[in-house]
Amino acid sequence: MSTATAPRVRETTNPPKLSFAGILNSEWIKLRSVRSTVWVFSITLVAAIGLALLVASVASAIIGESPGMTGAGAAAVVGMSTTGLALGQLAIAVLGVLIITGEYSTGLIKASLISVPTRLPMLAAKAIVLAGTTFVLGLVITFVSFLISAPLLANAGLKASLADEGVVLALVGGALSLVFIALISLGIGTMVRSSAAGIAIALGLFLLLPTVVGIVLVFVQAEWAIEAARYLPTTVAQSLYAIPTETDLSELGLGKQFEFWQAALILTGWSALTLGGGAALLARRDA
Repeated sequence: MSTATAPRVRETTNPPKLSFAGILNSEWIKLRSVRSTVWVFSITLVAAIGLALLVASVASAIIGESPGMTGAGAAAVVGMSTTGLALGQLAIAVLGVLIITGEYSTGLIKASLISVPTRLPMLAAKAIVLAGTTFVLGLVITFVSFLISAPLLANAGLKASLADEGVVLALVGGALSLVFIALISLGIGTMVRSSAAGIAIALGLFLLLPTVVGIVLVFVQAEWAIEAARYLPTTVAQSLYAIPTETDLSELGLGKQFEFWQAALILTGWSALTLGGGAALLARRDA
């Protein structure tokens, strides 16, 4: 008598793992499918380019009435065309926080951590996707702003082109400044897990603290205070998209300007500090 036997099912002790490429694709889908991303990028683009156009138009009219102000060259044109980056940094800071805290508020973070139980690759993928998209946005902002502003300012005697020394590096540096602000904010959001708290801390660091320090420096010209103010993220970021000039900022009570590589290194440290703190907490605590 024969006994029918059911087909043996192969037991797997190791479930299939999601590759890092798959995690990147997942984070890219999440980023572009969220309405806040589209709104923040659109507002940043329009506001930054619009402000640069406004500044260039007003400056052109003023300089046209004061011929003695002409001749400043590429440094002045780049400085005016990148004025809108200050607004862009604040908007990107909000997005950097929301990209992680939004998942906590909706409960999506649980699904994300189940898919990536080791957790840290998820944060790394978020950082890469956020940095990449922000860098592209930054390049569009800086180059379009420059190409719009340069002809207006050229009519008033301030002539500059992309071929001038330091211009392209400064415009790329402007895009990088947005990337660093986004990464620092992502680290803050990962640590606090609350959208309201994360945005408050980020805007406090990027907007309120520099303002308070600036007011203090008006009344207290202490060397230690001036030196400390130089290392604030938004202050350091300005060195990424400013063409060095012969003017010593220490004469204005602002300290000397950092070189490009120095500014990038300092902002890398800021990003590592917040992202490292966020990664440590993400690995240890429950969702």
